Amino acid sequence: MNTIVKRFLLVLITLMACVRGGVALAETASNQSFSPDPKIQKVAEAYSLNAVDFSAKQFGIELDWSDASIANVEKALAQMSSSYVSTNPKPTDEQVMAFAKAYGSYVGEVYRRNHGGEWGMPTLGGSRFLQRPFTVSVSLK
Repeated sequence: MNTIVKRFLLVLITLMACVRGGVALAETASNQSFSPDPKIQKVAEAYSLNAVDFSAKQFGIELDWSDASIANVEKALAQMSSSYVSTNPKPTDEQVMAFAKAYGSYVGEVYRRNHGGEWGMPTLGGSRFLQRPFTVSVSLK
């Protein structure tokens, strides 16, 4: 598996763990909490719109905010992975992370819009769970 796919999968797995972690945070000890943050939601919404635009322009793939559209995310990522092999020079780490943020945010937004939840930051034992400003959690309602 090439590096770009591995990096994206790592970020996506982290995002999904955070989505699942939102449930765990609500059900565990008092030293753990979740703070909804409307600013993070706006950032996630903007990133997810980048995924919608890029998929349409680059691959002709529609992302329509439905649960079923997650299969189209997989199609777009598969096409990116295929084109990565022949791309020279390779995308920078910053470019890879931009795609990871866009598509990870899209998946989180689809879930939030269709099943409820909030974007924000979890705190575990008095410390922020995630250190990167673009990696956030969705708390399920």
